Amino acid sequence: MIKENIPLVVLFRALNCLSDKHILSRICFDCPDDTEMKEALRPSLELAKMIDTQEDALDYIAKRGAAQAYTKEKRIIYAKLLLETEFLPHVSTMPDGIYKKSFFLGYMANKLVKASLGKISEDDRDYYGKKRLDMAGSLLGNHFRQLFRNFTDIMTKILKRDIDNGHDKILL
Repeated sequence: MIKENIPLVVLFRALNCLSDKHILSRICFDCPDDTEMKEALRPSLELAKMIDTQEDALDYIAKRGAAQAYTKEKRIIYAKLLLETEFLPHVSTMPDGIYKKSFFLGYMANKLVKASLGKISEDDRDYYGKKRLDMAGSLLGNHFRQLFRNFTDIMTKILKRDIDNGHDKILL
């Protein structure tokens, strides 16, 4: 729903982490004195210097989405709704879930910065331990449910057609 990339710091400010210190505490939670990580994040902080309030950050996000022509108040409401429902929906979709989302975003940024600095190795996305596998029983159950629903829909159409045409016998 957003057409452009949103800087990380702007996203944090939209999630109500307003100061640079607050944002760095979310990202550098496990090693707060790591100057190398802070230096890696400096360009992102400098890029978002012009946006210092949550309303400005929400307006920035909404202007890059479908709410460009709205008034500022409607754009802010649109951006809040996007962050609550569409951004990290597995964390929370409630209005008070923005706090949790800021922690999870900080965790993701922490792993990304550490991997880019070579402090940790990159995750192997093909590793089977990190994949979600469905068992045969649930797959068969879902397949049966889908086929049975198709069967009942087709039978309903045939029966309605025959009743409307006045047939005494069902023609398949």
